[in-house]
Amino acid sequence: MQYKLLNIRQFPYSCILVGMIFSFFNVGLAHAAPEIQGVEGQLRSGQEITVKGTGFSEVSSLSIVKDSADKALVNDHGRLELTETGLSAWHNNEHTQWSTPLAPIVDKSDSGTVYKGVGRSYNQYLGSFPNNSTRSLFVSWDYKPSHHPAHSAGSNKFIRIWDQYSGQETRISWTQMHMIYSDATGETKPTWGGWPGTPGEWNQMEVWVDSDSGRITASVNGRIVHDVNDFSKVPNGIGLNIRIIGFDPSVGDPYREMETMLDNIYVSTEKARIVISADEEWENAKGNNTVQVPLEWSSTEITFKLDPERLDVEKPHYLYVIDKDGSANSIGYRLCAACPGAPPSSSIVVE
Repeated sequence: MQYKLLNIRQFPYSCILVGMIFSFFNVGLAHAAPEIQGVEGQLRSGQEITVKGTGFSEVSSLSIVKDSADKALVNDHGRLELTETGLSAWHNNEHTQWSTPLAPIVDKSDSGTVYKGVGRSYNQYLGSFPNNSTRSLFVSWDYKPSHHPAHSAGSNKFIRIWDQYSGQETRISWTQMHMIYSDATGETKPTWGGWPGTPGEWNQMEVWVDSDSGRITASVNGRIVHDVNDFSKVPNGIGLNIRIIGFDPSVGDPYREMETMLDNIYVSTEKARIVISADEEWENAKGNNTVQVPLEWSSTEITFKLDPERLDVEKPHYLYVIDKDGSANSIGYRLCAACPGAPPSSSIVVE
């Protein structure tokens, strides 16, 4: 991809777009949403950018994988690695009589590399998440089905999150019609909700599992479709991982010609993240954004590696910080092409 150089505006305080403050009360203390006060560094694809502000919250660890099909960035507790291919980040991706792995292809409509599969097709197990202490997992990915995943019969899974490989203990499955979870209670519980996405277009999928708070939430394009508050992980000393991600229909024949595309698979042990969107307000941006890979994170400063996947850099974009509780600055910090007074060295190049 080739894009021309663009200036990026470093707003003076009079022009900074400041997030509205939302108050949440926890043990008698008000919790303020993140506020971005400035961005430092030359904004080029793959470069490190520093964001300063307040209310970013502290995170206990950084264990992150972002798979863009042609490559994967892995931040293993501060140690950053770049894989040659996205598939190298996954384990157990063999062809079977029941399924095939997703394969990287060049999608001409998006001028980039994405995953594609036909029929029952998915990736399995992230090699960077074998940690037995992984009790929480945030997963975000872009999903483009050729047909609606409920156009015929079956319970058709987008993602499974398990701890034990056999699936006999903690087991979470998100399908086109419900979320099913089996946990420490020994019960299998469903919560019902369809898939409100659009076939033939990119849809942003997100799921958050938190064993400590008992929460499981899942959303499509920013709209929450499942919200569980009684989850209890089996205390087996085995960490959570992605058993599958892609498309796994329980009845394969009606979907044997259905195409599935995935891109920008982002997996972290924390809900806190930093994203870029074309939307100025978080209410719209929460369902339309590109997650970045943070390298360092504190309550007042974040350093991340810029990954402008599928961003139209000829238009203004906006930066958001989401804290560990899911709160974000309600108005994005603007990155724009032609702002008066922008430093000559400040630029963005997508290559």
